[in-house]
Amino acid sequence: MPLFHIGGISASILCSICAGASICCDAETYKPENMVDALATSNPQPTWYSSVPTIHNATVSFIQSMASGSRKIRRYGISKDGIWKSGHLLRFIRSGAAALLPPDAKALSSTFGNIPIIPTYSMSEQMPITQPVQGKTDMISDKPGSVGVPVATSLAIVNSATFTPVPYGVQGEVAICGPTVIENYLDNPDANSKSYFELTLPLDARHPFQRGKYFLTGDVGVLDTEGNLTLTGRNKELIKKGGEQVSPFEIEEPVIEHPWIEVAVCFAVPSELYGEEVGLALVLSDAAPSDVQQSEVVKNIRDFLKAKNVSSIKFPTKWKIVSDNELPKTKSNKYIRVSLAKTLGFEADTSYMSDPSNIPMGRNNTFIDWEAISGFRFLLACYVMFMHIGSNSSWGSFNNLRGWPWHVHIFFLLGGFSLVAPMNPVIEKKFKYFMARFMGMYPMYIAALVFVFMNLLVACRPSTFRSSFHWDSQPDDLFIDGKEENGYSDLFWEGAPATPHSYWASLFLSLVVYLFGVAITPLWLLNWWVSYYFWFSAMYYQCLMVFPIMYNKLTTWCSNVEFYSKFMACLQGINIFILLLTWFLFENYSGYNHYDENGNRNDVENFTDGRLGNWIGLGWYLFSPFWILYFVIGACAAFLYDAYRPAEKSKSYRWGYVADGCTILMIIWSIAIVCQGNISNDALKTLNLRPDTANNYTDVAIVNRLWDNICGRLVAPITTLWIFALATGKGWTASILGSKILTESAAPHAYNCFLFHQPVAQWYFAATRGLWWNWWSYRKTMYWFSPAPCPVQWYEYFFLVMLTVGFSSLMKATAEPWMANLINYISERIVEKDEEEDTDVSVEDLLIHTVEEMTGFAPELDWTLDQCGLSSVGLPQLAMRIKNTMSSKTNPINITAGQLNDAKTLGDICKVIENTIAQSNADGI
Repeated sequence: MPLFHIGGISASILCSICAGASICCDAETYKPENMVDALATSNPQPTWYSSVPTIHNATVSFIQSMASGSRKIRRYGISKDGIWKSGHLLRFIRSGAAALLPPDAKALSSTFGNIPIIPTYSMSEQMPITQPVQGKTDMISDKPGSVGVPVATSLAIVNSATFTPVPYGVQGEVAICGPTVIENYLDNPDANSKSYFELTLPLDARHPFQRGKYFLTGDVGVLDTEGNLTLTGRNKELIKKGGEQVSPFEIEEPVIEHPWIEVAVCFAVPSELYGEEVGLALVLSDAAPSDVQQSEVVKNIRDFLKAKNVSSIKFPTKWKIVSDNELPKTKSNKYIRVSLAKTLGFEADTSYMSDPSNIPMGRNNTFIDWEAISGFRFLLACYVMFMHIGSNSSWGSFNNLRGWPWHVHIFFLLGGFSLVAPMNPVIEKKFKYFMARFMGMYPMYIAALVFVFMNLLVACRPSTFRSSFHWDSQPDDLFIDGKEENGYSDLFWEGAPATPHSYWASLFLSLVVYLFGVAITPLWLLNWWVSYYFWFSAMYYQCLMVFPIMYNKLTTWCSNVEFYSKFMACLQGINIFILLLTWFLFENYSGYNHYDENGNRNDVENFTDGRLGNWIGLGWYLFSPFWILYFVIGACAAFLYDAYRPAEKSKSYRWGYVADGCTILMIIWSIAIVCQGNISNDALKTLNLRPDTANNYTDVAIVNRLWDNICGRLVAPITTLWIFALATGKGWTASILGSKILTESAAPHAYNCFLFHQPVAQWYFAATRGLWWNWWSYRKTMYWFSPAPCPVQWYEYFFLVMLTVGFSSLMKATAEPWMANLINYISERIVEKDEEEDTDVSVEDLLIHTVEEMTGFAPELDWTLDQCGLSSVGLPQLAMRIKNTMSSKTNPINITAGQLNDAKTLGDICKVIENTIAQSNADGI
């Protein structure tokens, strides 16, 4: 130990003198060869020595590199393997000043014949601070990384910001107090103000001292319950990448175990994007190939870090291979990490290796309570099922709520909000982005389509087909061949509006329209309503088509609260204008005249032709731009949320009041609608919450239907605010919606409940009633995409919801992966796959490439699946892509969506893939 170091004076000289021991001093500065000579030839020979980790490592490296080629080294008793068991008299080695990493300690011990290594901790301001308890000589295996217990001072681990003690096992800054600690720095009040603080302990009999002046060492460490201190780095050396703190030791410790590496120094690299990134300077050992390229070194070290279970988030992203002389050191030969990035030219020079997965994501995302959002989405799915399950008469006054479908537009608000919220980069590959989300939903869509087409063919057969088409229901609909004398049949079918006389043309066009998901205006004229509710999927696909362009445009004003607020107000104004204009144009529209003014049904000869109004009304409802408007509103809300960051405000709890206020308002209005009485055929009955032209079934059916949907959409300003507030996670509404039982058991099935509740209800109705719930037999008065609700009792609704969730679980486990495989198989046959395999590409790079191919932008390993747009509906597609991308003829990889369910980030998925590969290799696959 250098004598200008406190350790050299105190531990090496003063302690030895006090013990009556001899001291060996070298007149020259430290050199590894001089150190070996001194240990072998000094008279008397040392029985122990004390030094810093840098000198230990340099000595070990010298012995191991020279063992096989130096005769002098061999004469000292050092074997060809670099093991020095005899020829020295060392009984133990003391290490101090800085933390000796466990791999270095093991190498030091084994080099000198497995002698004990005594790790300690000290500094010029206090010598010593910690050392192992007396008689504890096996710290390497018993307490790896520990520097012992406090011996001459009181020691606390404190929060660097609040200076309050942290619990055992929690990382914090090391603070010390005692009579031998330096009282202050000479003529340096600034240093004193930053280094000392008053630590107040709780008034407790266990604490003899309640107050003391503590000194901040600048080191970061952890105390275990036995009082052993483990150092994890310097406070100034901690690397803060975004929200993640990385200790240099976390990287250096495993890296130096690699045979190619002699020295590893981890340091912070300034980054405008993350604040700091992880840099790593490497000094190669003689074991490294002489012609090895930096890219190969990086790949090997990355693989090595993965094998050591280092989190991929903490992987170095900036690399440089250097010589030891290029690394700055203190006078005591400690490597200086602070400002090393500037020293090595990282700030000005871009020739160093940058990790290929280091693609900028954007600034740190604000907090969003996705559990509450997903619970809210399932609540909406339950409302969808309420709209379609249970006869009108069975629900009584609650049936009135079906005349206020406030939930429909919220699906589009949530869609836009959820896609924008991860704040991904600008979408360069727009078509790939669209296909990624489309294919994430499409497998289950096709599975549901298979079921509804099977159900269609139960009722719609050539034998039940009538070569005609009516826009409104007819009195003779349920008679065989439309003739009362032929008797009753609940199974009949007419042609589609565009092909009324052809069964096969109607069937074929329906199949084409639904396969491509385009049952929207004006293409709905070509199809039967095979699925009563798949129009929503068709609308959402339209939203996905416009999203990349819309998103890229809106990112132009990123973080501009004022712009997004004004733009949101304009969009809400446009919505209200469209709704009011539509109503005032259609409120007095004439219909089919099925009822007289007293509510009695007219004879068929008194029916009037209302097809134009019907066509316009249904065309308006299925006109995609009107729904895309809500999608854009939701997207704008997400941009505003990210710019304003309500969950991070000091009074964020107020957003809980807003969310709960919106909930209470919606409940109160719902109660008012229920309490106003049933809608009926009584033209004289007044319903105060509906206009006179749409307050009973005697009115034109299409006018009633239009009012239902207009009044449901008029609350868009409230529902947008509701989503905005729920995202903060504040309030009892968010707590209920985000409850574990809801988010884990039910919420993942929200989309599938929408897809499958029709076929499940049809099967249930057939099993319990012996009848078939189908579109034509239970059609509404006018031509609409859905029939009357499934005519079961109201209490059966809850059972059907549970059946649908259960069926969804079954489909996710069986049909979803199978359909994903089938779709990928077909797509691979259409697009020829490159047979050439690059075996040198890492799992991370392949995964990033796979996700980029799916989503249209390159992610980072620390992105969540939501940020990538690969939440639950996208996992089967991702699993299939991984299987196809990473499998070869000789090494097939079988990854399922189930294996990816618990993964939170792409880094987690990498671990799943690597474990699967390892298991396959172990099983001999």
